[in-house]
Amino acid sequence: MAKKNIADKYWIYGEDAELAARLTSYLTRVVYNQRANYIRALMKIKEHECSIEDCDSDIESQSMRSGNSLEESIEAKLMWEAIRKYLPKLELKECEVMIALYIDRLSVTATAAKLRVDASTVRRRRDSACDKIRKAWRKNKMGMFKNTLLLAQQGNEKAMEKLLNRYDPLLKKCSIIQGHFDEDLYQSLILEFVRAVSAFKI
Repeated sequence: MAKKNIADKYWIYGEDAELAARLTSYLTRVVYNQRANYIRALMKIKEHECSIEDCDSDIESQSMRSGNSLEESIEAKLMWEAIRKYLPKLELKECEVMIALYIDRLSVTATAAKLRVDASTVRRRRDSACDKIRKAWRKNKMGMFKNTLLLAQQGNEKAMEKLLNRYDPLLKKCSIIQGHFDEDLYQSLILEFVRAVSAFKI
């Protein structure tokens, strides 16, 4: 079964959703390629260094433990940043559900247990909240993500910082080698990230 995009999975609609999905997929490929190149170079210097496959398994195992892929983590963060300013428009019980799902990263079942309601209630409150947010987005015509990306490509430092912050989970997780965070790799990924954002075709 084909993987659903951000719009289907996180109820983000419109131009921003499609753009965020394409950018996330593109940056994930770029960062993984840069990581592989870094490890290959490292292996030439240190004969006892781990293989690329071993290092990749570290990240995969961490993703399995967290129950989320890198792209899912990024998409969830994008979703939360998009909805948080609309929380005042929601009822208190709806806010509790959205925070549990997108800040605490709980499942529907775990959210139901935390709030002491049944799963159907969680889904109903989530759907109601998303419907209100969706209407607010359409009223405001969205476009915020696209504007941020355009500004970053034009050299706006604050806009680039916003994108770096949003995709930092990807950069940090890909900076782990054999369970240890590699600062040099992290800095290398940041530089490649900036180049990739500048080269991305909207």
